[in-house]
Amino acid sequence: MYVAPLLVALCLVVGTRASTPAHSNAYVDRVLAQTFPATAGAVQGELSGTRFQVGSGGLITGLLTNPLAVTLKKGVVTGLQPPYGLRRTGDCSPPTLVNGNITIGCYVTLDALKVRFEGSYSSGTILASVASFLVDGSLSNSKAYLEVTARPGNMPALKTWKVLPTNVVLTFSRRPDLSPERFQEFYNGISAHIQRVFNAWLYGPLVQALAYSVRVNPLTV
Repeated sequence: MYVAPLLVALCLVVGTRASTPAHSNAYVDRVLAQTFPATAGAVQGELSGTRFQVGSGGLITGLLTNPLAVTLKKGVVTGLQPPYGLRRTGDCSPPTLVNGNITIGCYVTLDALKVRFEGSYSSGTILASVASFLVDGSLSNSKAYLEVTARPGNMPALKTWKVLPTNVVLTFSRRPDLSPERFQEFYNGISAHIQRVFNAWLYGPLVQALAYSVRVNPLTV
């Protein structure tokens, strides 16, 4: 009565041992290059905006000033679609059988993703003029680790999604005429907001689309 389950288990062990990183690579490449782009088309790539102030204002050389008022409108994420998108970097792990589940692990690069925000700032004086700007965010050497697992006969699931620490590098279409100290505060405020909402997006809409793409692709050995 135990012969059939034993044979199934034996076949799984033999199958996974015969599998190589090439099998895992092919699976992840198929998910990222074929299924995910179609799913990502429905991903909400919008990031929330913010408002904040730089400095405390006061008298500067006899002129009454206000804090610098900074506004970021809603931002957008681009780079999800071919020829960009998520890509595998290096070899994945070979399929491994643990507690009856087949699991593969792989690193993917996020460097193709970009963010853009429209913003504005006042000059900080009572007769405040408003200047507009664009800020673009890019990634460099950014990676995320993913694991996919499946019990034989069942559809797979995204087991792990972990974005390694990375910074969004910002480029401004125009730089406000500020002292170095005040500009650093301006930059830090924008950078902190973009980093926060982008990370939330990576662990929200993006991972949801990725999980769906994994779920509809059988993991075989």
